[in-house]
Amino acid sequence: MTAIFHGYSLVGPQSPNVLVSDDGRAFTIIFSDLQVEANNGSKTPRMAAGWKGIVFRLPEDEAPEPITLSVEGYAFTQARSTGTLVIVAGGTSTLVPFGPNTDREFVETVVCTPSDHELRIGVSLIAEGAEEDGAVLMNVTTVNGTLDQVQPAPEDELAAGAVKG
Repeated sequence: MTAIFHGYSLVGPQSPNVLVSDDGRAFTIIFSDLQVEANNGSKTPRMAAGWKGIVFRLPEDEAPEPITLSVEGYAFTQARSTGTLVIVAGGTSTLVPFGPNTDREFVETVVCTPSDHELRIGVSLIAEGAEEDGAVLMNVTTVNGTLDQVQPAPEDELAAGAVKG
């Protein structure tokens, strides 16, 4: 198969940094500003939401292959607050709740198959804080994507992990 991730369009405010491997079969999206805060001091609201989206164009002459996405970030919630991560990719939706007293990094994996010769990815964060003990801080730092059928030979493993800007 030829390079699959050969172009993209960004959706939403402030563009992320997108790196695509030399062979076009893997990518990393780096977000510098996908973060939400709720009830974390007097200047933040009790509820907050943030989102980013990207659309990769795929070759029209080839059938789409399954793609594995790994969404990485951090979630912090106090005793009376919650947060939610929503991942939408290739027609697959994943809802990840973070209950009270969460304080951890996360990596959520989604497997999807693109359609209409494009891979659409949307990532949303929703924070709900309470008046007392209700601070929420959540972010997504990166989304990594790889074609599932990629099985590099041992001598190709280093090259497969290389990305270009």
